[in-house]
Amino acid sequence: MKIRMGTIPGSSFIKAVGFSGVSGDDATLRIQFHDALLDFAKVPFAIFKALVRSKEPSHIYLRNIYGAYSHTKI
Repeated sequence: MKIRMGTIPGSSFIKAVGFSGVSGDDATLRIQFHDALLDFAKVPFAIFKALVRSKEPSHIYLRNIYGAYSHTKI
């Protein structure tokens, strides 16, 4: 699956993020960390927006994504 990625300025934890699908079962959030690329299934678009807009994206990841959504290493 091709997902367009955008960089996250100011984050030492997350390099880039992308989103595919509308929402629900077909929604995928892709996060490029410095050492891994992961796809998270069924993440709401609102969480993606919060991640992109946040001055502290690692906090959004840790509070709202990590452990809450299944993921696949790409």
